[in-house]
Amino acid sequence: MRLLKSTLTVLLLLTSFATLCFGASPRQLYLLSKPVDSDVALGRFARIAHPVVVAGSIMLKAAVLYSHTGEPLSLVSLLVWEVLKSPAALAADSTVDITLRQWWNKRKMLKEIARIPGVSRILVLTAGSMQFEGPLAAGKKNTGYIFVEANAPLDTSAAWIEKFGQPVKIENVGETR
Repeated sequence: MRLLKSTLTVLLLLTSFATLCFGASPRQLYLLSKPVDSDVALGRFARIAHPVVVAGSIMLKAAVLYSHTGEPLSLVSLLVWEVLKSPAALAADSTVDITLRQWWNKRKMLKEIARIPGVSRILVLTAGSMQFEGPLAAGKKNTGYIFVEANAPLDTSAAWIEKFGQPVKIENVGETR
């Protein structure tokens, strides 16, 4: 069994090396000319739900503590501590929500780009800013430049050109860095 694993590993490495040296087609790098904007914001329900969840969590912890100890002083100290850290908890919860919404939008866009014939790899260079309303993360604006790696020249007459822009071929990656 061990000999079989070693043999398969060696064959796999040799095949990969041979493909890299002799049979690999040169990949071409393109920049899609239209930057992609992906803006997300919390809706009305989420703006209400996040503070309610944080307050509910505080009340649940207080109820469990008081039911187990019966001590009013421990209850007061817990409530003071939880109220002091609630703005940070609210910011953290809403930031995670915004980040997940942003990820979902980016995922849909990347799936659409992956369907372009010939694309083998996608690289995204992004920059964004988060907007806060008090401790609540209210939205995020994000702009991304999309680089695609293709095994063959991209079809410039396809429908995706309208959304992502004309691909600009990057001839020498080493010189453009």
